[in-house]
Formats: sequence, C-alpha cells, structure tokens
Amino acid sequence: MTQKIAEELLRHNKEFLKKAPKSLLEKAKELAKKGQHPPYVLITCSDSRVDTEALEKSLLGEAFEIRTAGHVLDKASIESVKYAVEHLGVKDIVIMGHTHCGAVTEALKGPAPSYLVETIRSHIGNEQDLTKAIVKHSLGTAMDLIKESFIQQNEVTLHVMLYDIETMQLKPVLSFTVYNPIKDIDDKGLVPPVVESP
Repeated sequence: MTQKIAEELLRHNKEFLKKAPKSLLEKAKELAKKGQHPPYVLITCSDSRVDTEALEKSLLGEAFEIRTAGHVLDKASIESVKYAVEHLGVKDIVIMGHTHCGAVTEALKGPAPSYLVETIRSHIGNEQDLTKAIVKHSLGTAMDLIKESFIQQNEVTLHVMLYDIETMQLKPVLSFTVYNPIKDIDDKGLVPPVVESP
C-alpha cells in the first residue's frame, strides 16, 4: 500500500503538470528566483477536509501555511510565525478553526495526557458545545500569540475565522490589531500590548 501511494502521487503530479496553465508555472519560477512575499500567515488544522484552495485567489505564494492537528501551536509553529513576521514582513495572521474538528472533539471528552488536548482544554474551559468550543480554542490561540514579543513589536493584525467543512464557507469571528505604542521598558517593566479591533 505504501508504494501504491507514492506511485499515485507521482502520477497525479505528472497529470497536474500537463494541465497546469502556463501562468502558474511561470509564477512558480518567479517565486523560486525572487523569494516569497505572502500577504498573510494561515494557521489551521491538518484535517484533510480543510481545503485552503477554497480561500485563496492563487495556488502559489499567497499564504504562509502552518497546519497542525487542531491548529495547536507548539514551539516550532510559533517560530514559523515569527519567521514570517520578522523576515517576510507579514502583517496579517489568520487563525482558522473548522467545524467537526476531531482534536477539539477529543478535548471535550475530558482530560488526557496529551499536549494537544491539554492545550485545547486550556482554551475552552467548561464549554461543551463543539462549535462554540472550536471558536473559543481559536480565540485562545490568538490570545497566546499576542503574548509573543514579535507580535507586539510589529503591529500585527490577527483574524479569527471559522471554516465549515460541509459548505466550504468561511465565516469571520473577530479581527484585531496588536501594537505596542512604547517599545522600550518603563520603570514598571514591559508596557503591555494594546489590542484594537479594526
């Protein structure tokens, strides 16, 4: 079965290249030469039912994607966001939960010895409704991000959204900009970040 999957991937790639428009192939070459400048970071779930092509105008160069189970952020994913903000100049971060999320469903069942479940439970509290829990987890992820100094120092806007895997419709939840008007420390320590909704 493993070899069959590899063969299918190679075959699909050949078929894709045959059908791909010339403009797409030219854009791939351009991005390879000039580097990437994505307008936003997309943090979402690894779930195969979440199709990011339903969100993007272009197949290439549009989103700096970070996908984990339950869109839970760990050290590697946070540093990936940091790279996008500090080195690629990204100013917008989209945190996109989705309906029928398996990771959040597991978290609703109760405590478990899992970083994934423990992180989600810290965001959802006693919430028992799945969709509300998914939204709370996404908002909690955003709140975790604004604690990062690279977010505070670069005036980043975060957009929390919900993707419906049945209808493929994207729904807005909340957008807000984080900035630190004084980037030095005062006599009391670090000035807390200011959060503003656009």
